[in-house]
Amino acid sequence: MTEHQNPVSDKTVEARRITWIVDTGATHHIAKDRAVFSEFQAIQHQINQAQVEDIIQVQGVGSVAGSIYFQDGVKRDVTITNVYYAPNISKNLLSMSQIRQKASLVIGDSANGAQLKTCAGNIPLTQQQGLFAFDMDVNEVGDVALNINVQSLHEKFGHPGQSAMVNLKKRMEAQKMRVEGSVEDVLNCQTCQLSKAVRLPFKTVP
Repeated sequence: MTEHQNPVSDKTVEARRITWIVDTGATHHIAKDRAVFSEFQAIQHQINQAQVEDIIQVQGVGSVAGSIYFQDGVKRDVTITNVYYAPNISKNLLSMSQIRQKASLVIGDSANGAQLKTCAGNIPLTQQQGLFAFDMDVNEVGDVALNINVQSLHEKFGHPGQSAMVNLKKRMEAQKMRVEGSVEDVLNCQTCQLSKAVRLPFKTVP
């Protein structure tokens, strides 16, 4: 968990408040909503959590950036890195084992309550169903202002082949860019067909 400056982005954003459960038994940070990620990479992975009976299906990993009110009343920008995306969980989990070198859980008296002690300051915690939690305001990433057609993408990246286009389209969509059309559309690219054409020999005149 680190402080950061908000990056300039060409994506449309909408403010949203999410809740993190401070979990001393979780092995990884896990978020349940794809839209809260500021950086994202699609992966396929499975993990077992002691508190969850079912295997957690991980579909991505990345960073969640937002702002949090600290104990001193100041709202600071924070980024939580190495967060797994798992849509089949019910709560966002902040793993204490992942941040033990940067933060610690402090259980104070009734006046001070529980706090998450970090290098940037203390974060006050509330209790939800017996679990310690805190809120974070994130910029929910929406669609990119610029949509791109698959044929235009094919041309801008130097006319790659079909398999390369499939991977490129997946990477673009993982970053929430809208690629319109099917990869099969580039099979009829006139430029590609001309570049593969073979000149026929001249007819020999007797």
